[in-house]
Amino acid sequence: MTVPVVSSFANRALAACGITAVVEGLLVVAMAEPVLLLFALGPIIFLAVIVWRRRTHPTRSRRLAGVALGAGAFGIGAFVVAFLRFHNNPQADQASIAPLAVPLVQWIAVLFVWIAIARDESREQRANAIPK
Repeated sequence: MTVPVVSSFANRALAACGITAVVEGLLVVAMAEPVLLLFALGPIIFLAVIVWRRRTHPTRSRRLAGVALGAGAFGIGAFVVAFLRFHNNPQADQASIAPLAVPLVQWIAVLFVWIAIARDESREQRANAIPK
């Protein structure tokens, strides 16, 4: 049995997903109810699953690594800003919408890339199909 060669981009994407999940998880728990934790970590976990499934394909791994870094930077940045505002004024009249808005944006980006990759894979399978 041969061992599949894992792309270095897949390793980077998985590392980015792990770091993002830990940092976002800590910030969400510090800012909001722990119930929102799974919702906030959902897109990053789903992205890690997609990366793991495509880890042997260098082009797809590269695209997913870019998405992982972008979604991670956006999520961590937005949560840090929301946390700092929450920490500076904990008695504010309005609750932060970051624990709801940031994962929605991340879900949209991850689902868009997942659909694009699935479409490319489907196109490749049709092109490689043996005609009868």
